[in-house]
Amino acid sequence: MVNEEEKRVLTEEVVQKSDRRKEKRSDYSKTRMITYTALLAALLCVLSPWAIPVGPVPISLGLLAVYIVSSLINFKYGAVAVTVFVLLGAFGVPVFTGFTGGFAKVAGPTGGYILGYLPCSLIIGLFVDRFEKRLWVYPLAMLAGTAVLYSFGTVWFVI
Repeated sequence: MVNEEEKRVLTEEVVQKSDRRKEKRSDYSKTRMITYTALLAALLCVLSPWAIPVGPVPISLGLLAVYIVSSLINFKYGAVAVTVFVLLGAFGVPVFTGFTGGFAKVAGPTGGYILGYLPCSLIIGLFVDRFEKRLWVYPLAMLAGTAVLYSFGTVWFVI
């Protein structure tokens, strides 16, 4: 027969093993999200240089990439991916439209559109996270994010 003390010890061991498994899953989940964030930042870097030259502000595939990034992962990691993209470009990596980069591009007339990717991503991500399983939210979120992006970029361009 197993006495009460042995039962208690066995129960504690099972609980400790379960806790260790949960910690491993938590670390695995964080590692997975960081990897997704890096991959989506890379997707932004690959798509953004391609554009249709229309006047002083070209139409870039970067906005499509922001839509994809913001729709696939939660708003925090989406914002981090966009921030990584903007910082890479600001430090000189040629990831902006026309394969350009550098702080002058961010501070220039079209820099507001580049910096506007961040609030656009946040708005889309917040809408999608809030109304998770409703597909009709995606186009509305993208429309709202684009409106904020263009408002931010236009004000920057005029000033």
